[in-house]
Amino acid sequence: LGMRLTEIKQQAKNFRLSFANQTNVEADLVIIAIPFPVLSGIKINAPLPQLLGRFIAEAELGSNEKLLVRFSKRFWRQRNGFTNAAWSDMGFSEVWDATSRQLTRNDGALNFFLGGDKARQLKDIKDTSKLTKQFVSKLSQFISGASEAISGQFLVSGWTKNNLTTGGYANYKPGELTRFGSLFWVESDIPEERQQVNAGNLIFSGEHLSDAYYGFMNGGAQTGRLAAQLVSEKIATAKG
Repeated sequence: LGMRLTEIKQQAKNFRLSFANQTNVEADLVIIAIPFPVLSGIKINAPLPQLLGRFIAEAELGSNEKLLVRFSKRFWRQRNGFTNAAWSDMGFSEVWDATSRQLTRNDGALNFFLGGDKARQLKDIKDTSKLTKQFVSKLSQFISGASEAISGQFLVSGWTKNNLTTGGYANYKPGELTRFGSLFWVESDIPEERQQVNAGNLIFSGEHLSDAYYGFMNGGAQTGRLAAQLVSEKIATAKG
């Protein structure tokens, strides 16, 4: 943790991982769970299939951010409000109840979701409290009680401006799913349909490589589990 990877180099019997703090680690098997836009800036001195190299170079993440705002009461749960989520054109794409399953609390939180240019512009806004009040004020035009219930506490994500992510999650362009479909993890009861994502002992995982759940945390969990299973299989084969 806290060590930024700069190079992966295949050696005679294993891999050497080099980090920005000038330390090196050797490993027989490596699981790479780094988003491709970040991985494309890391030196990989190991043989990769040509299509996988192209995938790493081309794939991008969508620009998505979240603004979580706490309220003293759940004013949105009224006749002209909503219970789960609502879409809008008021500067945020969607707003949803971020505390829907916390039934013992009277207070609650809403998640204002931003995408595209709105998300990219967020990194240049220094005073997010003004944006928070602006969103709440717009929401109060349709649902009464929003401005009165705001507590002043909020939390904003920073995926787009973080150099270790550069975006929210996979958002593939037209044609990319067809072009790179053979490079996604596929989990199936039919052995012939299953797919693994690895170049020898370099194993790749992350939501961006899930055939079923790319764009969701489910994809990260699924591919992480499948990558761990592949490691176990490789270790068992080596011992056998």
